[in-house]
Amino acid sequence: MHLLLEVIADYRHDTILAGVIGPAGDGYDPDAALDAQSAQAYHLEQAAALASTGVDLLYAPTFPAFEELLGVARAMAQTGVPYALAPMLKEDGTMIDGTPLGEAIARIDDAVLPPPAHYMIGCLYPAHAAGALRATQQKYPGALARVRGLKANASGLSAQELDHARQLESEPVKTFARDEVACAREFGLEILGGCCGTDQHHIAAVAQAYTGGA
Repeated sequence: MHLLLEVIADYRHDTILAGVIGPAGDGYDPDAALDAQSAQAYHLEQAAALASTGVDLLYAPTFPAFEELLGVARAMAQTGVPYALAPMLKEDGTMIDGTPLGEAIARIDDAVLPPPAHYMIGCLYPAHAAGALRATQQKYPGALARVRGLKANASGLSAQELDHARQLESEPVKTFARDEVACAREFGLEILGGCCGTDQHHIAAVAQAYTGGA
């Protein structure tokens, strides 16, 4: 973290440095997830360590089960640093354990003080993320106001297909960028980035597509 602070020193006013905390187990396996109390204790040490380095934001992506997501939210809230959550979603708008995204947002916002600064969608191809957000919009329309960004996978393959892939998979870079920007504009997302399979070419393409340069 100190290395990153040195690297961005000249750009600090334009940069938000996030400290990332992942689930204790497999992001696709809710059966391996911790219960809320255990998760709070487990993740607090890392959350506190990251907070002590001066990060601007704590970020918890790829959590497959609501209980562990609640626990990491409580741990992050204890630090006093703003934090964001990005639960793992299926295309039907539910977490891997079956908890609807809208329900997860409402329950965490009600149970944790301070609540998350915002929520993100991560580790899904943009078209799949759009499907999850449409499903959420139908049942929990108010929840989408809390979702600010998308860090998408490069591949349009299903999670099951990618789990057995022997190499990185990616749609054409311009196709990926087109689909991510389309999702962002449909749902008013402001934070865009890349997850599995993406590199600097994907991010540059997204920036070009978003600003009209592609």
